[in-house]
Amino acid sequence: MWAYNGRELFYRNGDQMLAVPVSTRSGSTAGKPRVLWKAHYNAGLNSMCGAAGPGTCNHDISGDDQRFLMVQESDTDVPATEIRVVLNWSEEVKKLVAAR
Repeated sequence: MWAYNGRELFYRNGDQMLAVPVSTRSGSTAGKPRVLWKAHYNAGLNSMCGAAGPGTCNHDISGDDQRFLMVQESDTDVPATEIRVVLNWSEEVKKLVAAR
């Protein structure tokens, strides 16, 4: 997946998350990939985001290209027994920010 700044491409190779610097100034050139981390995360419906259609990617990057959200495999096969729904969460965030 592309970084929001357009200068990096992030991809997974097995349990590794990698980043490649990309330049499009005079054609397209890619730099040397670097491993950001190695950990076991869920591959989702399809390991290639969006390849199976919209909404099939199980990881994403923040708008400032500094954080990732990924689904980590559980160590147990215990099904979830509870779900928490927060209503009006944006209002709660505004209150917390204002309090700081």
